Amino acid sequence: MTRLALSLLSLSLSVAACDPALTTQTAAPPGRTALFEDVTGFWGTVQSYKLEISQGTAIAVTCSRGGPCTDAALTADNPALVDARRAALGTLVPNGLNGNLATESAFVIFGKAPGTTHLHLHAKQGDRDIAVTVVAQPQPRS
Repeated sequence: MTRLALSLLSLSLSVAACDPALTTQTAAPPGRTALFEDVTGFWGTVQSYKLEISQGTAIAVTCSRGGPCTDAALTADNPALVDARRAALGTLVPNGLNGNLATESAFVIFGKAPGTTHLHLHAKQGDRDIAVTVVAQPQPRS
């Protein structure tokens, strides 16, 4: 029984680690929010991500798993709250073990209106979900 439990645990950890990793490449401007965090499971593996972003703010996020993600698309449950577009960062990163370079697989995420929604990444390397909260832009001081 113990050997079976360890085998199942090892399999579940290896499957969880197979999804691509998302990494922010830009910061929010002064006075605005763009907080991108991992949501981890019991064993510390990344299950999904969460993003808190100010209305009117954009951040760049890259997708990789042993190299840049391929055939990647990022869609929003509610496009009225958040927009996601493919982006070209103009940087080359290692692609696989052979030392070749490829362009980063990147997206720009833009907070359009206050509220909560989800973004869904679909790539050849796997899928990821991002829970998004768009916070209202700060009001100017009078």
